[in-house]
Amino acid sequence: MPIPKILIATPTFDGKIYCLDRWIEAVRNIGYASFDILMVDNSSGMGYYNLIKGSGIPVMRSVRLPRARETIAVSRNIIRDKVLNEGYDYLFSLEQDVIPQPDILKRLLSHNLPIVGGVYCNLKKDNFGKAQAMPLVYMRVSDEEFEILKNDERFRGTAIQEKILSGAIKGPEDMNSQLSIEQVKEPQLLEVFFTGLGCLLIHRSVLEKVKFNWAEDSFDDAVFAKDAQKQGFKVFVDTSVNCAHIQYDTSWSGIEY
Repeated sequence: MPIPKILIATPTFDGKIYCLDRWIEAVRNIGYASFDILMVDNSSGMGYYNLIKGSGIPVMRSVRLPRARETIAVSRNIIRDKVLNEGYDYLFSLEQDVIPQPDILKRLLSHNLPIVGGVYCNLKKDNFGKAQAMPLVYMRVSDEEFEILKNDERFRGTAIQEKILSGAIKGPEDMNSQLSIEQVKEPQLLEVFFTGLGCLLIHRSVLEKVKFNWAEDSFDDAVFAKDAQKQGFKVFVDTSVNCAHIQYDTSWSGIEY
């Protein structure tokens, strides 16, 4: 039986030049026998495209639109089209600033799931301005948690309770909570509300039914998870799969989300 054919792909732009060499090295060192690589560049000029092409990595051009959310979704749909039109079994969405372990494909494939990802973190500032690492893994708020947020006096006057009482948030399906480092420390397979597209293995059967899209308040990863779930798919994360996330504060400077 042939092993699955996988496209490892990412949208990119010249703001990610700082991690290009490290990403290429990591992807080339992935231990799997049947994968291709594609980067889709949506920079405003051709310089970064030419740099990627010169490195020997396959690259395509996409448009740069006023909103980053829309730009990224358009680039991802170029990737989706390639998966569907050229007979790939899976898309491994691996964003350029996410650095995988060499056995990542073998580990994710072992679950035999339509959608499964690994863990990587963003740096977020707490109420005291201190940066802390937070996994890009989100769970749906339970009915019980929603009722507490809605009725508990401890949340009286907070923005979240006011949105619930005004009807702006209609139910737990409109809410999610981000997991902490402690909650993903134990190796396990979790069904989640959504995870980032920075490290997500997606079977072609999902892409046949779901395009990448965006919303005024959401990037395409959250929208993709919702749309996939509407089609009956579940989203999983293997917490034993951990990737480095190389963030650079100025890479998104001046870009409208």
